[in-house]
Amino acid sequence: MRRWTRWRCVTKKANYEGPAVYRIRLVNKLGEPIQINRFLSTDLNGLLAIGVAKTNMENRRKLFYRAFNNGRAKHSEGKLLYFIKNNSSSYKRYQNCQCQYSFWKLKSLKKAEKEEARLIKSYLKIFGEVPPLNSVIPKRSEN
Repeated sequence: MRRWTRWRCVTKKANYEGPAVYRIRLVNKLGEPIQINRFLSTDLNGLLAIGVAKTNMENRRKLFYRAFNNGRAKHSEGKLLYFIKNNSSSYKRYQNCQCQYSFWKLKSLKKAEKEEARLIKSYLKIFGEVPPLNSVIPKRSEN
């Protein structure tokens, strides 16, 4: 049974220093998810990314937040969102929005990576594409 944490703003600490799989979404000023039109359907949860924290969820959260704010930290999804935020006129409609994250603690890196791949593939099957800030479909030949 999955045990996702509650959604929280990316500025709030994870308070977990182990491996995990995480989700990042965009919410409006009321804390409601922003729907994202996808190829096959609309993502009502507004997921921007699904990722893995290899050894420390708190460090991964900090890297995303720094990359989103200044584009320099080592977090590809955060850097991409920073680039979009600063170079797209369409992003202006999201100025009053914020990013939230939720994570699922796992006992090992291997389990976290396997779960990340499963979640991305599941998203792909439903929406016809990976979440907007993800760039890779994990091991396409596997189900």
